[in-house]
Amino acid sequence: MRVAIEVDYAGAGVRGGTHYINHLLENLARVAPEDEFLIFGFFYHDFARKLQQVRVPAAPNMKLAVRRWPQSLVSRLEWGCGLPLIEGYLALRGVDAYHCFRPPSRAARRVVVMQPDITPLTRPQWHPPENLAVWENVTKPGLLRAGAIMTYCEATKKDLVERMGVAPEKVHITHLGVDHGLFKPGPGLETARANYGLPARYLLMVGPFDVLTHFETTLSAFKLWKAAGQPAQVVAVGPVDDYVKVLQRRAEEEGVAGVFHWTGYVPHEELGDLYRMADGLLYPSRLPGVELPPYEAMACGTPVVTSLEENVADAGLVIDADCPQQLYEAARKVWESSALRAELGKKGVARAAQFTWERCARETLAVYRGVAGSA
Repeated sequence: MRVAIEVDYAGAGVRGGTHYINHLLENLARVAPEDEFLIFGFFYHDFARKLQQVRVPAAPNMKLAVRRWPQSLVSRLEWGCGLPLIEGYLALRGVDAYHCFRPPSRAARRVVVMQPDITPLTRPQWHPPENLAVWENVTKPGLLRAGAIMTYCEATKKDLVERMGVAPEKVHITHLGVDHGLFKPGPGLETARANYGLPARYLLMVGPFDVLTHFETTLSAFKLWKAAGQPAQVVAVGPVDDYVKVLQRRAEEEGVAGVFHWTGYVPHEELGDLYRMADGLLYPSRLPGVELPPYEAMACGTPVVTSLEENVADAGLVIDADCPQQLYEAARKVWESSALRAELGKKGVARAAQFTWERCARETLAVYRGVAGSA
């Protein structure tokens, strides 16, 4: 079987899509040595630099097939004019299945679309007009044509079936994984504390911070905590962009700016130390289903407070992402109770052990084979 897998280093794609694809490729190389995988994508500007970002596993069944095609031209031809540019190229390469984020304009049975959520349909107010246009003109019709749809969570599968009328058997859950070599219990390195100026005790938040991570609930929760007494310190990990600068001004207006310590970007290889030294992870999210930070925190034995019940089940404290009172109460419980932290830490490690990138690769491979066999 020959599979083409889309990578997009030009900025489009899903949240964490590059991280997901890199781990998927690495594990597919090991679990499916008899199959061939073409790493496919297209971009034009800064081609050499972007090409260096494509992490090709050193395996004989992994082939690079990135094209120097301008994305604007491909968009006009493929989705504007309906010319099967992508389909034609992949047919020439003898592809049996195509795993993509942007469904091509015509190919159907052999296409496997990864769709983490359908918030352009369920929550259009969260998206700019250009994203909604891509949803209407590219993603939505492509999902309805595709041979199979993969997603990370039951919540999105439910939305696809109930809101879009997709047949349940067409939607497959391929669980996200955890890099258990990086994320595991143990003490954090004190050099990380010094490098990032971490407080002696803190609660952790991991971005990127945007309308979906709903930081406004956190600001309101810590305003409540400050009114009730001395609040915990919070370390916020993620790029300090214009959106974060607005949040920082909001924190000053709410009188809680001193609570938050902004680290900026932290390399993934160093993030485990910040999880391990934290008393808990706060992750209120408006997205349905699952995200990686709760899994990573649990793998480190760090208690999790989140709105993502599918992520943590009974191994964390589940709150409403839009309810500051619930976030305040849950965060304070974790902060003040060493017994609760120990209990949730133990449960979290056990739950996170279920989620590996090898499992993700095997589940994904089964979808590829199902599509290739029916084409």
